[in-house]
Amino acid sequence: HGVAVAHASAMSPTLLGDIEGLAEPLRELAQERANSRPVGLQVVIKQGGVPRLGTLAESMDSLPAELDDLAPQLAITQAPFLTMRNHEQLCGMFGQVRRICLPLVDMGAAAVKRAMDELADSRAALVSELQEMKAAAAAEDDSDAVEEEPPLIQPVQLSTRSPRFPSQPPASERPGFHTLRAAVDGKAAFLIEMSTHRAVATPSSLREVYQKVTYDDFHFVELPESIHSPLSWLADPAEPLKKQLKRDLKTWTGMFAALLVVVGMGSVLPELTPVQVAGALAGLWCAATLLWKPLFRSTLTMLIGS
Repeated sequence: HGVAVAHASAMSPTLLGDIEGLAEPLRELAQERANSRPVGLQVVIKQGGVPRLGTLAESMDSLPAELDDLAPQLAITQAPFLTMRNHEQLCGMFGQVRRICLPLVDMGAAAVKRAMDELADSRAALVSELQEMKAAAAAEDDSDAVEEEPPLIQPVQLSTRSPRFPSQPPASERPGFHTLRAAVDGKAAFLIEMSTHRAVATPSSLREVYQKVTYDDFHFVELPESIHSPLSWLADPAEPLKKQLKRDLKTWTGMFAALLVVVGMGSVLPELTPVQVAGALAGLWCAATLLWKPLFRSTLTMLIGS
């Protein structure tokens, strides 16, 4: 995606040449607006390889509100990884429009693309249905007809695999996340409405998801109160290493590893010289760095940052 902002009265092929990837396809659009000479800030969008002119903001003060309204429409065409840092922007309330998250857990790139394509087909079909209903109501001069707004279903990704490298997404491995998965029968794809604390597993195909949500064909279940807050189960990409260590030590694997280290150090270190102790501790640290992914990731991050 690309989003750029320019003074509407100054939109020209010369200006658009500075907008990477948007110059050529936007020349004709700019020329269409050249005669009307609109006043304000023109939002230029490139979505799915197709450029278009977005909203026209009257001033710089009104631009943030225009971009906020535009963001959800752009976001639903992507499936970013959901974390503590972005859950409000991706899955929070958006005006009066119903907004629902669609987490895709541990899915590969091909499966995510297939889910996105099916979701896009479902939305397009629903929009077409609503337009037909609106046209029928207008033809019958039905003043009581209520205009239905399609919901916003935001696909997001979640990973349960502990990342080894900084570029990999953080893992959702908190106890609250396991509670959430149990509430949706452990499905890899499910819908969650954070504003009402409800969730439901989705069928294997998402081609009718928008219709089922709009016409209330899904039976959402109330989530346990302990996971009403997304902060109780979402991953934190900036979680301190100490906090991760405490959580891992509460697992059977962590307790067993810690016991081995303590017993080994207690039986071996007293027999060594100070130099040998230093070497043994250095070797232990290197082994822990290689074996424990959070420590490896944190160490690599510090090395890259320095």
